[in-house]
Amino acid sequence: MRTELAVIPLLLALLAAGCEHGQRTSARDRADARAFVKAGRDFGKLTPAMISASEKKTAATFHECSLVRLGVADLPPASKLAGLSLFADYQALLPAYGRYALRLTSIHAHDATLRVVAQAAAVVSRHYGELRSARPDYCRTLRAWQAAGWREDFSVLQAIGISENTFDVNGSPRVFALRQAEKTIAASGERLRQLGVVEDDVMGFLLATDVFAAGRGGYTEIARLARD
Repeated sequence: MRTELAVIPLLLALLAAGCEHGQRTSARDRADARAFVKAGRDFGKLTPAMISASEKKTAATFHECSLVRLGVADLPPASKLAGLSLFADYQALLPAYGRYALRLTSIHAHDATLRVVAQAAAVVSRHYGELRSARPDYCRTLRAWQAAGWREDFSVLQAIGISENTFDVNGSPRVFALRQAEKTIAASGERLRQLGVVEDDVMGFLLATDVFAAGRGGYTEIARLARD
C-alpha cells in the first residue's frame, strides 16, 4: 500500500505532463491509442453477458429465499441491500478486467498519459480483486440479519465479507489509491482526443477502463470523477 501511495503523485504528474504537451504526438502514440481503444472495445463486448449472468444469479438468492417468499415480518427494505447486486457484478467482471489491465500494460505505450492509464488500470484490478472472497448473497445476508434481531446497525458489508474500510455500502471505494486510479482513468479522455481518438471511442474506452465506476453511475459518474 505504501508503494502505491508513493506512486500516485508521480502518476498524476505524468498525466498532467501529457495534457500540457498535448500537441506532441507521434505516429507511435496514435497507434498505441488505437491499440488501447481496441483493447477497451474487446473488453466492453464481454461485459453485458457477464453482468446479465451475475444479476440473474444474484436475484435468485433473493426471490428463492424462504424469508422473502414467506414475507417474514421485519424484513428490511430492499434499499438497505441495494449495493449487494453491484458487488456481485464487480466480482463477475474481475477475471476479464484483470486480463484487460494486463493487455493495456503489454502495449508498452510511449505516451505518458497512456502509460499512466495502464498503471491505473492495474491498481483498479488489484484493489477490486480484494472482492473475490466476498459473498454477495441476499438470502445469506437476510438470515444473518434476522439472527442479529434485525438490528438497525447491522452491517451488510461485514455480512458479505467486505471491509467497511475499503468500500461503502453503495459500492464506492474508500481506499485512496483506488479512488485516485479511477480519477486518473476518467481524466484521460482529453489526451485520447488529442491522439486522434473519436468521441464515441473515447467514451467507450472510459466506460470499459472505469467499468466499476460506470457500474455505480454510468458515464455521469466517470465525468464526475474527471472533474474532481
